[in-house]
Formats: sequence, C-alpha cells, structure tokens
Amino acid sequence: MLQKERFFKQSKSYDIEVKFKDLDLSNEIISLRVLSSIHTPYMIFVLDLFIDSNDIILEKLYGKDPLKIKIRLLGQEGIQKEDLDFELMYVKSDFKFVNKMKLSTNKQIDRTPIKIYCVPRNEFKIASKNINIVFEGKTIKEILQDLSQKAGGMLKIDEDGINKEKIDQIIIPPMSFVKSVKYLNDMFGIYDEPYRMSIEEKNKIKILNLSKQMNKSQTFTIYHLTNDKDDRKIIEKCNDGKNFYTYDVLKSNYSANTKFPLLGNTIKHITKPTDKLYHIIEQNIKDVCSNHGLISKNKDFPFDPNLSERVKYYTNHTGYETSKTFANSMVSKFISSMATLTFRIERNLLIENLLNTGEAVKFNTGTVEYSDLSGKYILRSTELILTKGQTQDWTSVAKVNLMRTNKTS
Repeated sequence: MLQKERFFKQSKSYDIEVKFKDLDLSNEIISLRVLSSIHTPYMIFVLDLFIDSNDIILEKLYGKDPLKIKIRLLGQEGIQKEDLDFELMYVKSDFKFVNKMKLSTNKQIDRTPIKIYCVPRNEFKIASKNINIVFEGKTIKEILQDLSQKAGGMLKIDEDGINKEKIDQIIIPPMSFVKSVKYLNDMFGIYDEPYRMSIEEKNKIKILNLSKQMNKSQTFTIYHLTNDKDDRKIIEKCNDGKNFYTYDVLKSNYSANTKFPLLGNTIKHITKPTDKLYHIIEQNIKDVCSNHGLISKNKDFPFDPNLSERVKYYTNHTGYETSKTFANSMVSKFISSMATLTFRIERNLLIENLLNTGEAVKFNTGTVEYSDLSGKYILRSTELILTKGQTQDWTSVAKVNLMRTNKTS
C-alpha cells in the first residue's frame, strides 16, 4: 500500500523524494538514472521502483499526472549542499503484474520491480511544439528568436561566430520546434561550427557554439589521480561542484581513419545559386578540423596517408547563394567527436554541473605518459546512476564522456 507520507532516515549522502499526486513513492524507489547528452535537448530519467502491482492499477500510475522528483545532496549532519527539483512526464514503463487471488486482501502484498521512463514535462512541451511558418528578410538569430517565442520559450544564444547573413526567404514545413532548429541549421548553418541546443528550467532555450566554448573558461575540472602519490590537497578541493577526481580506467577512442574516408580529404559541394547554373564549395578536411573543430591547443590530426587522395562530391544541397556556412557546419559536426574520453566518477557528487552537457571542461591527468590526453574537452554526455543500498543510503556513479577533434594537446 502506497503512503501519503514517507519514513525519512537521516543520511550523509543523498535524499531522493518522489511524489505522484498526493502519494509519496520515496520509500519505493530503489534506483534513479539521469541521462544528459548533447544529442537530446532535455534530460531523460529512468526510475526503478519496488511496489505492489495492485497499486499501479488502483492509483492509476499510467502517465496522466506528473511525477515530481527532488534530489538533495546532504553534507555533514544532513546539512543540505545541493537541491534539484524536476517535474517529469511519464513516457513509457515496464510493469510486471504477478498472479493473484480473485480479490486481493490487505495482507497480500506482492512487490514487483517496475521501471518508468520520464522526461522533464515543460521542456518536452517546448521541444515538441508544432512549427509551420514562413520567414522573409531575417537573420538566423531573428528566426531563432521567433521560433523560440512560438514554442513558448526564451532564447539565450551564443553570438560568438553566429551566421549574420540575412535570409531572403525560408519556409519551415510542419515539424516540431527541435526539428525546425535542426532544419534551419542544415539549410543555412547557425554557425560554421557544431552547435548544442538545450531546453532548461524557466523555459530557457540555450544554443551554444561548441567550438567557441573550447576557448572559454571551463565549467569544471576533472583530475585523473595516480595510485602512488599523495593527492590529498586535490581531493579536499573536490567538494565544490567545480572540481572532481577519479581513479578510474580511461577509455580513449580516436576515429580519424574512419571519419576522414567517409568525408573525403577533399570535399566538394555543388550548389545552385540564384544567378548561376552551379557553384562549387571546396573544403579540405584538415582545414575544417583546424578552423572549426573542437580544438585544445594542438592542431595535428594523424591519419593514414593512403586516405589523403579521396575526393567526395555532395550534390543534394541547393546551398544559399555562395555561402560556405552550411557546409562548414555539416563537416565540423561530423569531426567534432573524433577523439573521446570516457571514465567514471564515484562518491557523493554535486551533480548540477555534471549534467550541463555542451560546456567546456578541463581534464588533468597525473600520469606523465598520459599527459597528451590532458586539456580542454566538451562534455558530450553524462549518465548519473543513484542506487539505494541495504542501509537505505544512496550511492552515486557518474559515467562521463568527453569529446574533441584533436587526439593530443
């Protein structure tokens, strides 16, 4: 039987509160996953609960009403250090209904694990808002402001490197707000570089130029510590949400020999301006990497020289006059994650900054031989896993994935 008030046990880790209508599911939740990625404009939540299957039916836990989650990180003696609130929309679930009597009694309580997938309610509403409009004689920024307003949001855009060309005319066919922004970028290019769009609380729509983020101050720093050195000073300062440390194995990937052949060392876009039969935009893959990639100091992109003679033609894009922005945007997005770094951070974490994907972060390793992996990265994705132990205390693990274009700094 679900309760309206929960039993609360004081902890020095996390306190997670889950409410559905007037019911408190906090004692029933056993794990929570929060996924944030540059590829989705909002976070995804996965809740694992252990409840009686009767309660699912009787309380109509189907999706009409929102789930409200509060995540608190507690410090010494339960002092609150961080407090995050989310109102979630039920998307899908995995329920299991056990075999019971014809009419269950109060004594027959058969708890079963259930999994519920959710997204932030208001953010999803903005992202899925239907858009169908014609723009004439407006810049990319003006179009994005109008689209954001029609979706019910307020635009906060990084103007560093933004495409300032005035667009004669564009027709946005019927599609969601998120797809309309992608359509605009595919047609004209918001930047010459890859972009990240996120929808945040208070209806804020944030668009970032990922390449320019690499030249700005990092949101936080991650230290990869060694096992033979006293790093107590570093560990002591990793309590502010701006510094983290890990002893985990580093998983590194570099895919130049995969991506360069797919794109071609020389790329030619055959477009159709209004006053010409055709126009050719020619790109060199290394130049695009150097000028529009996610670069941390070193502009060296090692790859097999056998791949250097390949030329690829693109003919399916009409282009916009002689502008190169759409072409640079397309190629720079493809090579933005050429080098990736993945690892885990464990212990009680201040999690808000870890979920800000698209921001610049700094990675420092204490191992001399790994120093080439240090430097700036873009936070590509974070999977935060909160699990309740047998003592009712919560433990956390954050799986972090970083990306940039160059392998070594």
